[in-house]
Amino acid sequence: MLSIERFKTLAIEAEARLSQLAIANAAVVFADGLAIAPGTGPFDRVIVQGVLADVPESLIGAIGDQGVLVAARPDPAGKRRQQIVRMTRKGGGGLEAVPVCPCRLQALLAGEAAAL
Repeated sequence: MLSIERFKTLAIEAEARLSQLAIANAAVVFADGLAIAPGTGPFDRVIVQGVLADVPESLIGAIGDQGVLVAARPDPAGKRRQQIVRMTRKGGGGLEAVPVCPCRLQALLAGEAAAL
């Protein structure tokens, strides 16, 4: 498991907690989760904690065959509404999106932050 955290303080705390709990099959990196480096992955599951108006190609590229990406997206039914969407990679490389439930999350910002 890999967690990408844009806030350095949260990445440091999460890595320390994993170490304290002796969890060796998970890692935390300080980076921009919207700009995953090419070659990272493929992952079976990608969970995004925030709203994506558009799904970045870097996230799509990180999903393996039949992989799933879960993220909040703007709800086409209303300007101020959002919904959790389950997106599954299909054989041709495209994503099939299925709405799951309404939600209220913050829009994601690109880049890294030095502190919370």
